[in-house]
Amino acid sequence: MANAAERVHINWADIDEEGELYKTLLLQLRAPSWHGHNLEALADSVLSNYINGLRAPFDVELLDEAAASDDLRGLALAVREIFAGAAALYGGSLGADAT
Repeated sequence: MANAAERVHINWADIDEEGELYKTLLLQLRAPSWHGHNLEALADSVLSNYINGLRAPFDVELLDEAAASDDLRGLALAVREIFAGAAALYGGSLGADAT
């Protein structure tokens, strides 16, 4: 069972490019070094719940999505959907702040 204090935190105001998002997320997920830097790999690892060192259930906090650049808005939505899927499958929480 995951520690309730385990949390993945993304503040979209701090993300300037897609590569920065994956670097931030994969570090927090304790992903293996070979983990891909794309949505398909992220979805596979989060939804399979056995690839990353951080296993669900865990809490996800997505902050300031409105600050995401136009280029990253679709990515922000897709990341939200992946973590919502993990929360539905394994528990945990998905929190957000649309400021």
